[in-house]
Amino acid sequence: MITIKEVKTRKDLNRFIEFPNELYKDNPYYIPSLYMDEWNHLKKGKNPALKYCDLVMYLAYNEKGEIVGRTAGILNHEYNKHKNVKQVRFNRIDFIDDIEVVKALLGAVENWAKENGMNEVIGPIGFTDLDKQGLLIEGFDEEDMFITLYHYPYYQKHIEALGYGKDVDWVEYEIDVSSIDDETIEKVTKLGEAVKRRNEYRLIKPCRLKLPKWGRKMFKVYNDAFQDLYGFLAIPDDVMNFYISQVILIVRREYVWFIVDKNDDVVGFALLMPSMSKVTKKHRGKLNIFNALSYLKAIQGKHDTLDMYFVAINPEDQKKGIPAIFMADALKIVKKNKVKRALTGPELENNHEVMNLWGRYPHRQHRRRRCYTKKI
Repeated sequence: MITIKEVKTRKDLNRFIEFPNELYKDNPYYIPSLYMDEWNHLKKGKNPALKYCDLVMYLAYNEKGEIVGRTAGILNHEYNKHKNVKQVRFNRIDFIDDIEVVKALLGAVENWAKENGMNEVIGPIGFTDLDKQGLLIEGFDEEDMFITLYHYPYYQKHIEALGYGKDVDWVEYEIDVSSIDDETIEKVTKLGEAVKRRNEYRLIKPCRLKLPKWGRKMFKVYNDAFQDLYGFLAIPDDVMNFYISQVILIVRREYVWFIVDKNDDVVGFALLMPSMSKVTKKHRGKLNIFNALSYLKAIQGKHDTLDMYFVAINPEDQKKGIPAIFMADALKIVKKNKVKRALTGPELENNHEVMNLWGRYPHRQHRRRRCYTKKI
């Protein structure tokens, strides 16, 4: 018999965050979330998105009192109002290979949704578009990213057996940057210079102290560029500051690009990071004074893999060739740093504008994630 308990205490929250580490402790492809990031996202008073989102978290226990699953329910009032829907989102779902466990977990979320007058459950999807989302359905033998979630293949089977159907998929690509030759770099550089001259654009790489200022300009472009994408709601100022504070300490300046016009308005940006997967796995998602140097070396030291965090272009400037400006600089840097590959984050399967950016370079689709929906 499965018992569902709502997370109420600090001890419960700690168990909720730690459960995936136990479930995947022997899995070579799983990458833990950073514990402090999870705590800040799920603790009231820490995450400003909780001002307009209701959150409930559940743990599933077996007859021996062992934790065998977890999930969260999110009611985003602002999104529902903006899109005129009555949805609850499930997120951070993990469970052993037992359909009775996931049935109990999603049943608890569905009942909570009904109690709040909702008629649909979707997920896995988070508070905002910047949260980790999507159930892994392809790429189980590929090492996960620091900014995504890993799932066992049986998740899909059990969730679909409970009446959940596909709403949308995200895909991810591995780009082989090691095989990009000097001739290609020269062509992209010439194109980037022509785009700058024609549109009076400039490339800016601000120092760390100025990143908060530029980060807020970045999010204005982000809000405009992604406004029509699935599940998206514009990021308010306090949520902007929350995410900026999380990223600013790990940013490596050479992998940050802002493209500005003659009025110093940001028209495009890109943020890449040396992969933190190995160091995060080594320390099981814990960051403290004893291992901080290890994380610093991963960020600022030698690396062969880059994670693509953000790429966005102002809608009015999307046909002007802006990607060539930061790609020209990026290709020179990855060659200098002897980077072998770059990994994109999840991209909507119908977001052809973004996919076309990678089509010019050696690449392969290596993962797919899905958001499910069910009427209740």
